Amino acid sequence: MVEQNYGLLPGLIAVVNLGTTASQIIFLSNGQYLYTREIGMGGEHFTKAIADAMGISYEDAEQAKHKDQRGESVLSPEIQTVVSGVNDQFVSELQ
Repeated sequence: MVEQNYGLLPGLIAVVNLGTTASQIIFLSNGQYLYTREIGMGGEHFTKAIADAMGISYEDAEQAKHKDQRGESVLSPEIQTVVSGVNDQFVSELQ
């Protein structure tokens, strides 16, 4: 599917499927499958971290992931900080 959409990509490529509670990372090298890694983290982890850090409901945090208080599709600096922390946890799971 990656090759159909982007052509043959040289080098090491990671395709990430970020699910609700788990994510899969598929590693390709020069278009050839290497392996898949599953991580027990997903979008729900980001939502919960936002809710906890900002003291808001899960539903409000879910909306905040997609738009900020002005209704724009960019994350506010506060949410960026929270998301960055969860991203760091996500990356540490890969190592």
